Amino acid sequence: MKIQKWLTISASGTAKISVNRPYMAVDEIAILLSLDIPDALFTKPKLVAEIKVPETAVRPEQVTTEVTGNIKEAIKSVTGLEMRVSIVEPEQE
Repeated sequence: MKIQKWLTISASGTAKISVNRPYMAVDEIAILLSLDIPDALFTKPKLVAEIKVPETAVRPEQVTTEVTGNIKEAIKSVTGLEMRVSIVEPEQE
């Protein structure tokens, strides 16, 4: 992309950019800027993520009383709510 813009700078250090040649005050100067910017700067990168759970991370199906106590404390510390966690045996059909 090629563009041209006018940069106007005042003696106090303020700056502005305009499309057309500006009308200037006594304490201002104008500089014609020519910019050549690659279009690739404006393309958004494609983000890719992969999540892989190893076999070693698989836990046994049984939940111990220690784990239920930890769940109860974690919920209480985050929400402030008192929770009752219980383990119920599944019904036999």
